[in-house]
Amino acid sequence: METTRIQKFGHLIVLDLDLKIIGFSHHLFSKLSIPVENILHSSAEDLFKKIFITISSYNKVKKLIESYIDGNAPRSLITVKINNKPYYLKVSKHANHIYIEAERQVKKHISTSDLNEIGFLFDSNHHKNWKLVCKAINKIIQFDRVFVLQVLETGNCSIIAENSHIPTEPLENKYFSKDFLPEMLIDHFRHSPYRFLANGDEPLQNFYTIDQDIDIRSTQLISLPSVTSEYYQHIGIKSALFFPLYLKGQFWGMVVAQNIKNKPVDLQNRKICTFIVQNAMSKYEMFIQQGLININLQVQEFQNTLIQRLSFHKTINCALVESMENLRWMLKSDGIAIYNEGDFYFKGETPSSSVCFEIIRYLQEENDLTVYIDHNFKKSHKDKFKEELPFAGILAYNVDTNKDYYIIWFRKETISNESKLLIKETSPYTFETYEDIIYETAVPWNDEELHLLDGLKNTLNHSMMQKLIENKDLTKNLSQLNNELEMFTYTLSHDLKNPLSVLKMGIDFLKSKNGNINENQKEKWFSTISLGLQNIQDIIDNIVNVSKDKVNKITKDTVPLHYLLRKIVEETKLAYEDNKCEVTFGKLLPVWGEKSAIYQIFTNVISNAIKYSQQLESPKIHVSSSIVDNYICYEVRDNGIGIPEQDISHIFEMFGRAMNTENYKGSGIGLSLVKRIIERLDGNIEISSLEGVGTTVIMKFPVVREFPEVMLDTSDSKG
Repeated sequence: METTRIQKFGHLIVLDLDLKIIGFSHHLFSKLSIPVENILHSSAEDLFKKIFITISSYNKVKKLIESYIDGNAPRSLITVKINNKPYYLKVSKHANHIYIEAERQVKKHISTSDLNEIGFLFDSNHHKNWKLVCKAINKIIQFDRVFVLQVLETGNCSIIAENSHIPTEPLENKYFSKDFLPEMLIDHFRHSPYRFLANGDEPLQNFYTIDQDIDIRSTQLISLPSVTSEYYQHIGIKSALFFPLYLKGQFWGMVVAQNIKNKPVDLQNRKICTFIVQNAMSKYEMFIQQGLININLQVQEFQNTLIQRLSFHKTINCALVESMENLRWMLKSDGIAIYNEGDFYFKGETPSSSVCFEIIRYLQEENDLTVYIDHNFKKSHKDKFKEELPFAGILAYNVDTNKDYYIIWFRKETISNESKLLIKETSPYTFETYEDIIYETAVPWNDEELHLLDGLKNTLNHSMMQKLIENKDLTKNLSQLNNELEMFTYTLSHDLKNPLSVLKMGIDFLKSKNGNINENQKEKWFSTISLGLQNIQDIIDNIVNVSKDKVNKITKDTVPLHYLLRKIVEETKLAYEDNKCEVTFGKLLPVWGEKSAIYQIFTNVISNAIKYSQQLESPKIHVSSSIVDNYICYEVRDNGIGIPEQDISHIFEMFGRAMNTENYKGSGIGLSLVKRIIERLDGNIEISSLEGVGTTVIMKFPVVREFPEVMLDTSDSKG
């Protein structure tokens, strides 16, 4: 037989599935004058007849317990009479044991005013108002003090809210050392939604058992760790309630209620308080996860700005360096540094480069965390550095798993007071509390700021993953390059024959005349030779452009076109000295691609539209877009010369030109290049045209993700 000490404000019986008593608390049977050894192994039914005097109570209990034998019924709560006094009876099942807790009913009904205290839980604005939580709980239980304690990443504690009825120094905003909340106490809280110290003056009672597997940690009668109960006696607290708080499954803190005098709290009121605390924490966690805490317009604007910069720059680092001031402000830091493969970029108040390199070495060698936080960094690590550290706390984000890319935020030193607890010897313990001035520490980063960091991480991880996918696409593109180069070689050997033949004929003719040639013939042949040389140069340049396009990596991202297309139109009009072509725009949706590639595509298409329309009296071009079947579809429509029907099927071939373009300069490589680029972006291009009426070019770009609303232009306007 084993004996454990438990609290005395209730009774506990543990049964096996044969309804034999295998554990019980002494206080319940102390008046029955039955030896302990006779109770263990005895039938619960016989004892229940003695305990539950009324037939109705006995039958109610018997029926409830029998329901646990074959099934896994949830924890149940009923009221019964023991010695003609009202009791709560809680029944639960764990493993193969049935636990029965009996507790005296203090208050028969819950008042309307108590229920009114929970009304604020349904207010969407209470998500982080812990003062309301303290006030509501204290209205129900009427304790001397209720406060919310948050555990920091160092293990220290901070009181973030308080409701007090005693004229003592407030605890709110005070810091406490980790000794006030040891790990064994946190573990004690994990097994129940709350813990209750009913009466610190009342001695504990014995719990007898013959089964080592009985686990009483889920019951409320389990006593506090001795060091905690003795500390409460030391500070004069007789009754207390503890409600643990968990954020994302991790211990975050707790709500604590303390009373100087012994004060019973009815089970129903404790359950109401548990509901208040759990609901408040659930709503707080929901708002943290959704990013709705203190995400003001400035922060949203920063996120949009970062996305736009990521779409403009080819590298993530360029976008981040340009956003450093916003990044510094977002996480309320005095300085920020970005380290990328040996290079440092600084903003605000930061250490020297040499100190920053030492920090990077420390992070690379001593730490494998993606996010490293230490607001006591100077205090803990200053001896490892040769120079004086001009900061106290750091927050470091390891962007790259290779540890070659870090963003580091710095916070300056703040001087604060911390309550410390010195525990001497073993039970009975002696305690000494004192105030200590803390130097070389910074204000910790809070949940809201760390949530903003999570948003930044998600944005960067998405962009980096997209680049990995594009690198795989590049390998595929390079394998196709060999076939393309064979085609280029054939083109050079075939298409250069004609201009070379013309050059040879011209030189031979001029040589054969020995200068006996009139000025008109000489000018004609010089012009022919010059034109042939220009054609050769154009062909070679275009082949080189296509080759370069094939080997250059395309870095895809969201590309807004509202301003880009207007810029292309202006440049093209200037090149063709065209001032009469009317260009209008419809809705201009952003596309998924690489900015220079998108520029090349639309430059070719719009250039063709303007070139082949400029000889008309009223040339008109319209550019618009829409979403069709998961594609961003762009239409460029002109009223130019059009393409003969027999030439449309060959219009995308290398150096292919329509029969009606003899009077227009061009090599026939533009549309072929456009087709190749669009296909590399997983899109396609189509052309419909009528000779003498006009041409419509339709380009389809895949919709990879939702586009920010700020990047859309829904207006119709003239270029």
